[in-house]
Amino acid sequence: EFYCNTGEWSEAINLGIQAVSDEGGGALQFDGISYALESDVICAVSNVRLQGCGWSWHGPAGASEARWTQYGGTVFRRVGSSSSVVLSFEAPASGPCIVGSGFDGIVLDAAGIASFGLRIMSLRNGRFGSVVAADAKTMNVWIGVQSATNWTSTDPRDTQHCQFDQLLTRSWLSESLGEWGTFITGDNVANVSFIDIRKLFYIHKNGHGLVMGSSDSCRLGHVAGFRVHGGIGYGVLLNGGN
Repeated sequence: EFYCNTGEWSEAINLGIQAVSDEGGGALQFDGISYALESDVICAVSNVRLQGCGWSWHGPAGASEARWTQYGGTVFRRVGSSSSVVLSFEAPASGPCIVGSGFDGIVLDAAGIASFGLRIMSLRNGRFGSVVAADAKTMNVWIGVQSATNWTSTDPRDTQHCQFDQLLTRSWLSESLGEWGTFITGDNVANVSFIDIRKLFYIHKNGHGLVMGSSDSCRLGHVAGFRVHGGIGYGVLLNGGN
């Protein structure tokens, strides 16, 4: 058990992730409360699962889902100044890939502070249950690969075989921003492949709901997208790479 006396949980959660990894892997359990985060939570180790107690999403009576901004259950909420990400599963910069990590039953609320809600970089066999990511400044979910700049491992950088039972994104932070829902892409060497999203639901406006770049063999099960009235973003944008 980890306790926080300051009201800010980033350091405690990162220590918890490392402690679970040091024991050989397993689950790090979270209560049904809102965890305030002033800095990035990063899982750079294998076989660690962050397990929340579920979530709810609601808003004022009679309001459409596009205007729902209140979350219950287990919530990771960014506070403070502008930052990079709410939660990231990423291999060390020099490699190798991490394997088998993921999370379930947690809302990632970027709160207009973090650029990304969930970031996945060079992860294999990641397992994600019910995922909600909302109000990031750039992308709510980015599934990609680590940069080749510092990668010294002989292990390929590819992100592969990650599974989502349910993925929900809300990308309507501001009338002026074009934030994206989910972005899936590799680079000109490493690929993102065999991503399985069984249920995908997104709300967007001026940004795109789903963008797929350099990727292959991905499976999208049930997809439901809603673009807010007056929006100019694409629901689904499919781009190849060079």
